[in-house]
Amino acid sequence: LCDWSSDVCSSDLCTDKKRTADLLPEISPRTRVVRSVADLDRSLQALSTPRIVAKPVDGEGGDGVFIGPKEEVRGKITTFPYLLQDFIDTDAGIPGIVTGSHDFRMLCVRGKLIQAFVRTPPPGG
Repeated sequence: LCDWSSDVCSSDLCTDKKRTADLLPEISPRTRVVRSVADLDRSLQALSTPRIVAKPVDGEGGDGVFIGPKEEVRGKITTFPYLLQDFIDTDAGIPGIVTGSHDFRMLCVRGKLIQAFVRTPPPGG
């Protein structure tokens, strides 16, 4: 997938969510970068799920993330740029691994699984 001698797989790929979505569209949710209030409505219309994910473009650890109905997003985004994504419902969990909502991540290097972990939201999160 990656040519490690190029900047395509540089360390910023891990923190640039839009770049990751562009590089891996077959496994990424539909993703839009919102750069202004005017851009917000167009971006919301482009997404297909009734619930969406809004998050800072370069944020980490869940800071500034909102997951909820499209109609509530306008009041949540106060700075730009921001990332909007279709919501992938994980409430059913993964049998034998996790129950309920989760974020399952895998790290592969040259096709070999190096690490996998599951994050779950705090109660009410």
